[in-house]
Amino acid sequence: MSPKILNTVGLGLVFAGCVLLYLYGLPPNVDPTGAVHLILEQPDNAEIAKGKRYRRLGHAGIGLVALGSLFQLAAVWVPP
Repeated sequence: MSPKILNTVGLGLVFAGCVLLYLYGLPPNVDPTGAVHLILEQPDNAEIAKGKRYRRLGHAGIGLVALGSLFQLAAVWVPP
């Protein structure tokens, strides 16, 4: 692969990862245990699923940023 392609793919992956981190990185209103503190004292299955989805997509965002950075690093070392 050429350095331009590696760099472009890396930038795209970093951008996609940053978007995922922006959207799902640190959800302040999601309790991953599923506990609803205002009305009920029992776990809410919808909140549990939402917490798992946020955690999974946040980790995917971190992975995309790391992978994109590796692509950009490879683009520096690939001869033209």
